[in-house]
Amino acid sequence: MADLTVEILAERLDKLEKQNSELADSNAKLVATNEELQKTIGTATSLEVGAKAEKPTIPKESVKVEKKEYKFTVALFYPPNATEPVTAKEASTDPKLLAEIVKIKGQQILKEVL
Repeated sequence: MADLTVEILAERLDKLEKQNSELADSNAKLVATNEELQKTIGTATSLEVGAKAEKPTIPKESVKVEKKEYKFTVALFYPPNATEPVTAKEASTDPKLLAEIVKIKGQQILKEVL
């Protein structure tokens, strides 16, 4: 077994200090990258929130369901068994949802065009 001398310990200490310096540099780069990613996420989130914040409107166009024509009376509503609201614009492109809405007695989402 090699004897530990002052020289050997000094060499090991130098190696450890060099590794520590390299790791500190690497950590600084990671911190900078993380900050950039956080800014990007923040920007994307604010854009998403801004897009969702647009006030929904009632479509002027009518929709056809089972050979009948309907117009929306509301801009935003909760479909059956849903936890999130749906805009009339989104619903107008979903034939299955439109058929479900028409079947609901007393619904005031769609009004038949006479």
